[in-house]
Amino acid sequence: MSINPRVDRLPPDLVEGFLHVDPATVGHFIHFGFVDSGIKPLWRPVKMAGPAFTVRTPAMDTTMLHRCFEYVKPGDVLVIDRCGDMVHAGFGGVVAFAAMVQKVAGVVIDGLATDIREIEEYRLPVFARGLTALTTKMWGMGGAINPEREDAKRGLPHGPVGEPAADRRRSSRRGAQDPLSGVSAAGRAAREGPRHG
Repeated sequence: MSINPRVDRLPPDLVEGFLHVDPATVGHFIHFGFVDSGIKPLWRPVKMAGPAFTVRTPAMDTTMLHRCFEYVKPGDVLVIDRCGDMVHAGFGGVVAFAAMVQKVAGVVIDGLATDIREIEEYRLPVFARGLTALTTKMWGMGGAINPEREDAKRGLPHGPVGEPAADRRRSSRRGAQDPLSGVSAAGRAAREGPRHG
């Protein structure tokens, strides 16, 4: 189990701006870094924006998810990596209540959730791959808070939105649009808000 320092890089006005822009608008400017299309909101309509606070929880263990509430800040989006587990619910009513109390902006789970009625009652935006009644326990098997990305472990520098710099150089050589120009264009769209007419 590891607990790594958080990285705060998003100015509050940018986060606020993204609440007023449709995700598809951002998709016109940025072509990477989006959530997999299999991860969907558990109730609708929902909208959230905020800095990602990441947690990795393996198999049937959610020890690190419970520990993360010592570090998460109001406005964070809790992003939970379930290490490929599609059997156990890594998020449910108790953790949703803790997230609501901590004023978490929302939750994204690369895995399953449970207790949909409580999650919706708390009006907590939660995105997941689906629902199950089989829950996790606090086994202390491992996991991480703000885990390092695999390419960071290999010494590759990161771009401002998480794409390794080496990948940016490769895509630029292929004649693709420079991803950094998309970041600034998407940021401008978020700051300026929706266009009418």
